[in-house]
Amino acid sequence: MNEWDQEKFEREILDEVERVSAKPKVVVRNAANGDVRAQRASPSSPPGYGILSGAAKAAASPQQLSGEDLKTMRFDPIKYVVPGIIVEGLTLFAGKPKIGKSWLLLHAAIAVARGGFTLGDVHCAEGDVLYCALEDNARRLQSRLTKLLGLQEEWPARLKFWCEMPRLINGGLEQIKQWIATAAIIGEH
Repeated sequence: MNEWDQEKFEREILDEVERVSAKPKVVVRNAANGDVRAQRASPSSPPGYGILSGAAKAAASPQQLSGEDLKTMRFDPIKYVVPGIIVEGLTLFAGKPKIGKSWLLLHAAIAVARGGFTLGDVHCAEGDVLYCALEDNARRLQSRLTKLLGLQEEWPARLKFWCEMPRLINGGLEQIKQWIATAAIIGEH
């Protein structure tokens, strides 16, 4: 298994967060001269503004790959946060309410923060963890950690919790970037 690459992980997270939080791009065609360009949608744009037909979208596509291109491409091995389960980058974990998503991810976060085990015998490389528990409070998190770790065991210092944060477009993205930068600096020492 490959070594944990914290810097690459942080760059990929930032890139993905920026990508998903950016205003959607719309493709605009100038009817007079056929010019095609992409621009950010504005909140005042009417629904469907600037949307092109399928053929025009394909013509404006930024990248096309042929079968031969794909055949010759080489990729770095996939890197896992939880080996075989959760890959580096942004992961959306969804399911029905009350089936244990938060418990599972909290357990995995603890394993990563201290380089331990989760899901029985799955060993995680140690790394910094930011757990955004935006539907929880400190009391509930303490209760859950007590159930998972007890009071005698040392709780992982590399596991950080946020119970509140602004939306990504209202400063939340900047807060995440600052946390990543701080975690990277601390991790270097």
